[in-house]
Amino acid sequence: MNIASWINQFKRWWPAVTILVATIVLIAGPELWQDLIAPLAAGERIKAALAAAGPLAPLAYIALYATQIVAAPIPGSPFALASGYLFGPIAGGVYSLVAAAIGLSLAMALSRRFGRPFVARLVGQEEMDRWEEALGTESALLWFFIFLLPVGDAGYYLAGLSRARLRRVAIAGVLARTPNQFLMSWVGAQTGERLILALIGLVLLSATIMFAWQRWGRQLQARLLALERRSPSIAPHPPPRETSD
Repeated sequence: MNIASWINQFKRWWPAVTILVATIVLIAGPELWQDLIAPLAAGERIKAALAAAGPLAPLAYIALYATQIVAAPIPGSPFALASGYLFGPIAGGVYSLVAAAIGLSLAMALSRRFGRPFVARLVGQEEMDRWEEALGTESALLWFFIFLLPVGDAGYYLAGLSRARLRRVAIAGVLARTPNQFLMSWVGAQTGERLILALIGLVLLSATIMFAWQRWGRQLQARLLALERRSPSIAPHPPPRETSD
């Protein structure tokens, strides 16, 4: 079996493996939890660094998180978790949502400004091919449902190529992202063993969603596009490249 085959196998089975590992950790009990808590102490240094910014700490956090969304390959979960840890579950969720609104709006605007070659370099041609039919839609509602799927920040760049109005798609993105932002902020605000339990639950939930997406994602995608295809909002023409609505 070559390296590519091993990689494909890993992509297929890693959610199930993650569920198994998380279950073992849960069963193992407090002794293992203490080992997991220790690395989280590094978060104190992050908190101290932002606290040094004083009243500007929320602005610094929003700027960093928004930059993460624009730089799609950077994972966003640590930022979302840190929001609760740094600012509390409510304020952290609000700051994360503001950052998400800024970041996804920038991603869509960049996508519409620089077009398909730019997006293809960022998200990959395979991902573009997968959602090619959605790129001709004028429906922000379709993109709302797509954003609910585990497509990551790359989905915002793809949405920028669609024929839908950027303002409406940005609102759809913020609405779709709201539950996740506050959930992650709540998890990050927990402490001690409650934090470990919350993290394990989050890992289990995430792994289950990813496993389901890998198993049934194609069918769900086909149904979404089939429902939208019944309306006249999908056009065969290439998306516009203007920078405004």
